[in-house]
Amino acid sequence: MLLGWGGDAVYAQAESMVRKGLVLKADIKGDLISGVIARESSSEIYTKLRLRSNGTIESLCPCSTHRNLGLVCPHVVALGIALMLRHSDPLREQKYNEEQRRARRLAEVDAASYIQRSARGVPARVQVLLPQTWTADFWQGAVALHLQLVAEDRLLSPETLPKQLCFAFSPEEDALLAVLEDICEGPPPERCTLTAADLLNV
Repeated sequence: MLLGWGGDAVYAQAESMVRKGLVLKADIKGDLISGVIARESSSEIYTKLRLRSNGTIESLCPCSTHRNLGLVCPHVVALGIALMLRHSDPLREQKYNEEQRRARRLAEVDAASYIQRSARGVPARVQVLLPQTWTADFWQGAVALHLQLVAEDRLLSPETLPKQLCFAFSPEEDALLAVLEDICEGPPPERCTLTAADLLNV
């Protein structure tokens, strides 16, 4: 059915988009499929299509291929392929739902609440402490983590940092902080509990 939407060439282009991970979002509600496609120019296109009862579609994509030529573009076909793959693979569907939940949570986080970084900021280090029982805790599946910053010979809690203050970290410690932010889906607190899998990433 998807081949019939735009033909072999369009399907091949759409399949390539899906394979490259360019379909950032694809959802269906009733007869309307909508989503977001990443472009090679680092921009995004918000596209959608309507399913007709006879198996054809009404493209609602804002791209020039559809808008100027009236043709079915790879963008809408890519949405269809992404949905088909997800619905045929429960694990893929679960992963997609988790990614969308995480994206919504991150969008709600105030950027100013993160630990601010700048090459000209106050030199600082990231200090991560684990309990003495961390090995046993790891095999139980969860490990407590204590996070502090060391700056100007002082230990600082992430929650008490002035928002206007910037810190300068080494590339390695900046990467560590980014991993913790990713795991915590936002600014990491002074104390948190990591799963065994997350601890391996740290």
